[in-house]
Amino acid sequence: MGVQRFTKRFAGVPDSIAEARHWLAGLFPPGSGDAGPPPESRSNAVLLLSEVATNAVRYTASGGCDGAFTVRVHLSPATLRVQVEDGGSATSTPRRMAAGPGDERGRGLVLVDAIADLWGPLVDPPGMFFDLSWAPVTRNGAGRGAGPGACVRRNTGPGRP
Repeated sequence: MGVQRFTKRFAGVPDSIAEARHWLAGLFPPGSGDAGPPPESRSNAVLLLSEVATNAVRYTASGGCDGAFTVRVHLSPATLRVQVEDGGSATSTPRRMAAGPGDERGRGLVLVDAIADLWGPLVDPPGMFFDLSWAPVTRNGAGRGAGPGACVRRNTGPGRP
């Protein structure tokens, strides 16, 4: 099986985040067996897409008037890459924040960092990507989405290869 690719554009409004989650979940419905990622990776992808799409709508030009974001999914035999292309931000770059117990924000990229095997910013077009792997894979570099100087995180914590 080669790489399967799926793409969909969403309006840059909060309701589109749920629409994007449902779209991604529908690509690999439960019981589709070998046609997609294992169940845990499917659930994790939907959760992380929600966090990254929320950031696109909340912190980039995608959430502005007539804004939009695009989700691209690349499925290979052992890895799922999800890219959220957004309108970019002239004032900030994605970073993990230290959220207090009562804070309503600041946990999205912490979740991405804890769950994704690899994640980071997209350079051109702007946005974020994350990879989920379910079999040992060999990687050369950070991948297509990351450019020079990009802060790419590889999760190698407990329980990770």
